[in-house]
Amino acid sequence: MSNAAAVWGRELLRWRGARGMTQTQLAAAVPCNQSVISELERGLTFPTDRIAIRLDAVLATGGILERNLEYVTREVNNFYPNWFQRYVELEAKALTLQAWHAFEVPGMLQTEEYARGQFTLWGHPPKRVEEMTAARLSRQRIMFGEGALRFSVLLDESVLRRQVGGARVMVNQLRHMLEMSRRPNVIVQVVPLGRPLLTTLNATVILLGMPDGRSWFYTESLAQGQITNDRTQVAGFAARYDRVRASALPVQESRDVIRRAIGEVVNVNPTFDLSEINIFKSSYSGGDAGCVGTSRDLLSVGIAPVVDTTLGDRSPVLPFSTAAFASFVAAVKAGDPAFAFGEQYVTP
Repeated sequence: MSNAAAVWGRELLRWRGARGMTQTQLAAAVPCNQSVISELERGLTFPTDRIAIRLDAVLATGGILERNLEYVTREVNNFYPNWFQRYVELEAKALTLQAWHAFEVPGMLQTEEYARGQFTLWGHPPKRVEEMTAARLSRQRIMFGEGALRFSVLLDESVLRRQVGGARVMVNQLRHMLEMSRRPNVIVQVVPLGRPLLTTLNATVILLGMPDGRSWFYTESLAQGQITNDRTQVAGFAARYDRVRASALPVQESRDVIRRAIGEVVNVNPTFDLSEINIFKSSYSGGDAGCVGTSRDLLSVGIAPVVDTTLGDRSPVLPFSTAAFASFVAAVKAGDPAFAFGEQYVTP
């Protein structure tokens, strides 16, 4: 058990008691499972920023639970291998971070569910998965606020299509990446599969720019990492990084590739499980049951999936763009002859 997590849990218990709420009531308000509240209060799991912020709001604590995460984070960092702790210390102070990722979404852009799914796939036991997830999410704080890290990442296109945690997790991960790419301090560029790399980099590569003007280079293998500020080595790897970047798409085109990847996740094959997205049926489609459905879940990334709900959870998904779907609705409302009588079925 983590001492810091146990202290944080007792603070949560005190605030819950002060508000006269049961664990079940608090869980329903967050919302989360009651077991999550129980494990947090007993210090058996590590709180994340997201749940701390939500608990502060529900319990009206004035933000004390989120502020106290600092102490949990310090202890969580002790779970890192010795060879990685030095990198984490430098990362926390860096002004800029440039990275090349050929196999996975970078930790700075991972959602909680993606991180948890990745660590689970790696074979870690549940408790270790929660520790590592909390540690990874705690590092993302430097991406926000005054003096936020200037983060630039090059992603191999295969990363967008390598599912971790299932379709819903992957769709949410790609949506999160799009949202982060719109922040002024974040640049995401995709190296497309059809474009040859101008140099070979078969491992994660990170270049850190520090306040003192020095630069550090970091890379890692399965069992260890290498970090150096030797000018010759840093310059050599920086040159190779620049050659990878020369193979990457511009930012806007990279966003388009990410959007297409989202569409492919929900239309990857005819056996897509519709439970992965929330579908609502049309009111008029040849009977009381309705046969055409769509979803609002992906509108923020420009996709309007359409399905035949009579086929159940094995229905193929047609990922229309929101612009195309809006044009269709406008044509129906305007009485386009191609959609005769359809206007009576379009909700104003």
